[in-house]
Amino acid sequence: LELLRRLEDTCTPKTRESAARLLCAFCTHTKHDYDEYRVNMIRQIVHLFGDGHDAVLEMAHKCLHALVKALEDGDKKEDDKAPAVSCGLYIETVFDEVKSLAAYADNGGVKGFNRTKGLAPVLPFFLQALMHGATPETREQAATGLGILVSSTSEAALKPMVVQMSGPLIRIIGDRFPWQVKAAILKTLARSEEHTSELQSPLQS
Repeated sequence: LELLRRLEDTCTPKTRESAARLLCAFCTHTKHDYDEYRVNMIRQIVHLFGDGHDAVLEMAHKCLHALVKALEDGDKKEDDKAPAVSCGLYIETVFDEVKSLAAYADNGGVKGFNRTKGLAPVLPFFLQALMHGATPETREQAATGLGILVSSTSEAALKPMVVQMSGPLIRIIGDRFPWQVKAAILKTLARSEEHTSELQSPLQS
């Protein structure tokens, strides 16, 4: 897709914003199959969460939300009570991008994560992989990724996400999974305690 190339425009923020806007509309309304492009779409949209321009961040947030909704609607197409699992299939792609964004962020965290509900369209990739991952390694990666999100997001932006994050972490740590999975969860809980006292009680109760 030409739009994917436009998302990488390093010279003109307006071009990145417009490309994200059009891609959001495409994901929201298209009836066509675009599976072969989805990995690159997700990678590049998550990458834009580190952009320095508010308009680009806003459209990246909306576009990723549209991608997540399309995946979850597909999961529930045959049975509206079926669990949403498809976002978890892209955990490796999202993990790599989040790790990269966190590595290059300043002390204030990743700009796109610090927006109001900035984590909302990112969390499904990690939570679905944590809850429904096919292998222990997938669940371990998801738990580790949640820890990176905690460390690279401001306290104010984390607060609305506490309950959504804590429930699956606590549920999985109580199940019969390998020690590596539980160790990753404990490390994420420890990071959350260090990052903000607001998270300590809900996550550890």
